[in-house]
Amino acid sequence: IGAEMGLYVIDTEYVGQGLPLWLPKGAALCEELEKLAKETEFAAGYVRVKTPHLAKEKMYKTSGHLPYYAESMFPPMELREAGVKATDAGAEDEVERYYLKAMNCPHHHRIFAAEPRSYRDLPLRLAEYGCCYRYEQSGELFGLMRVRAMQMNDAHL
Repeated sequence: IGAEMGLYVIDTEYVGQGLPLWLPKGAALCEELEKLAKETEFAAGYVRVKTPHLAKEKMYKTSGHLPYYAESMFPPMELREAGVKATDAGAEDEVERYYLKAMNCPHHHRIFAAEPRSYRDLPLRLAEYGCCYRYEQSGELFGLMRVRAMQMNDAHL
């Protein structure tokens, strides 16, 4: 019904399955819902953070999300990191694997770990409407209920 109302379109030919494009009325609706959620979170003591759309494989392994969620994550991108050498002497630049963010949790763990904290600093409430990407199988995709790209707030405490 949202597509019929002119809220969004899914362009499978040029953009891809499960990747909604929000039209002006749909974007306005999303912004109003996000505004309400932010006001509610602010009243509950949450602070806003922002994280990148991708991260190194090491982070997802450390957090425990790999291998448990690997099937729901897009395949990794392999990038040659200049100056980062493989373990063998004289080897070429090392290939680093990066994943599109499928969930906000590991990024928020890194924010928490970025500085020492006292128990007096707790609870720390982090919130973000982060863009997340999940590799849903084509048979699992269903309108806006199951998509491959979404903005999600995990609001970690």
